[in-house]
Amino acid sequence: MTERNDGEDMLNSLRTLPQLQLLKSRGEILATLKHDRPDLQDGSMRKLILWYRIIHGYIQFFKEGISNVWRTYRELKKTVYRRHDPFYIFDNGLDRSDKATGSSKDKKMILRSLSLDQIIGELATAVRCQHNVEGDKMWLFEKKDDRNYIRISRKQLQSMIRNKYDMRRLPFFAVLFAILEEFSLAICWLSPYILPTTCLFPKFMPRYYSRSVKAQKELKKLRKNVPLVDIASRNPYSMSTEESRFLCEFLLVNRSFKWANYMESRHFMCQRLLKRYKEISLDNYLIVRDGGVDKLDILELFDACIRRGLIDIENLMQNISHNKTNSYYTNFPAKDEMRKNLRKFIVDFNDRGNNAGLLGLYATAEPATSEAK
Repeated sequence: MTERNDGEDMLNSLRTLPQLQLLKSRGEILATLKHDRPDLQDGSMRKLILWYRIIHGYIQFFKEGISNVWRTYRELKKTVYRRHDPFYIFDNGLDRSDKATGSSKDKKMILRSLSLDQIIGELATAVRCQHNVEGDKMWLFEKKDDRNYIRISRKQLQSMIRNKYDMRRLPFFAVLFAILEEFSLAICWLSPYILPTTCLFPKFMPRYYSRSVKAQKELKKLRKNVPLVDIASRNPYSMSTEESRFLCEFLLVNRSFKWANYMESRHFMCQRLLKRYKEISLDNYLIVRDGGVDKLDILELFDACIRRGLIDIENLMQNISHNKTNSYYTNFPAKDEMRKNLRKFIVDFNDRGNNAGLLGLYATAEPATSEAK
């Protein structure tokens, strides 16, 4: 395996997120135009050039998003998914006097032989367990730096999760964009779920998160006057059918067509929530291990809070809808507040009394009357 560079960022996978630095507000573009072309007076010609530059910026944003999906996939093929000298996600560490079972799974685990969901499940179990079946301290936690044993970094984990989602949408969107170019904006606005996450345009977010907003309102009604400790302790199978469905929609666990959620069985929704719970369990551990909350880039911080349900989506979407400057959507939630909430969530998540009910709890429930007192 290739040795990691100590200076390498193992926490942030920025290539798999929207490249918002490419987007400029109308005011910024107009100021640049006045500087570049002082000879242009107010009129149809300047408006035409202004709109050309705005649309050109949109096209560059989508092109970069499409390219990044493909670049990430190729990079993963060369590292995590490689066939020659495969990347070991998990190594049992038999050189440390562990008891060998003879099972290849006990020795090493590689992504090639298991699905991504299985890998996340196995690693989440390893992270959550503090004792092995014999009651001794688990070898995994005997050493502060466990990167020789859990070899996957947080950056690689997020790259795999996001790229798995984006690669399914890339072919259709790439063809659509190649044929229609700027006119594809109208179709993407109507159905933003066809977009890879790298191409999620800020102004599309109110439609993209519209189901989350509705689900948040419904969860608030269901959880009114219910003690927070009771909600947090619920696992996916102890939730009601309504609560599990709305929680799936709020967390965007299922980003397919709206009717698909209502056709899914309760068991299937519970499985989806359980997968998200395991993913968050592993991601929490890797965030702490690979740098901490303070070193998360603002886009990574925003995405981490969204996936855990730590942001008031309804309030955020109202701010974006009323915003006229096209500023980045990460400007709306307070950065310090997001970091504070994420730290609190990671601490609360480690409480053995809490379960999947903790996901989305901060944004969809308020202390009951007895708790408030």
